[in-house]
Amino acid sequence: MGSFTVLIGIQYMIYAMIILNAIGLVANFAIMFLLSRRVFSAFLLATTALAVGSLLVAPWFIPRLLTPHWAEEVAFIYGLLAAATFLPQILLTRRTRIVSSLSLPYLVLLSGGMILWTVNSILLGNYSLTFWNGILLLMSLELLRLKITCEAKQRRTAQSA
Repeated sequence: MGSFTVLIGIQYMIYAMIILNAIGLVANFAIMFLLSRRVFSAFLLATTALAVGSLLVAPWFIPRLLTPHWAEEVAFIYGLLAAATFLPQILLTRRTRIVSSLSLPYLVLLSGGMILWTVNSILLGNYSLTFWNGILLLMSLELLRLKITCEAKQRRTAQSA
């Protein structure tokens, strides 16, 4: 997903988006490397194979992808992947009502960031980004709501016992 975000930043020439997401990608690579060199190597091999295959099969694909012409398509794929990452967490949390592993500051910052992303996508005029950022905002707010309500219920239960 980070690479899609960098690609969106390149398409719209938003340098802060490019730099911050590139830093995030490097940090994710470093964490992956520290956790498992085998997984990191497999990831790099797969990414390299995909990049080389893309360059060999369709040399026109990458330059055209970096233009605003493909901004809606890239944003749609980004949003679909981002929503797919949140959905299992929301379903599990709603089913089990176990919120102890969710960080309240993280959820507050995530929701605030999603508000800014949604405003940014509206200003860019990218309808896919606006739609998916709205969906992601609702998902992050749902996790925040679950965290607050479930913890409040657990505190009330613990006090009455």
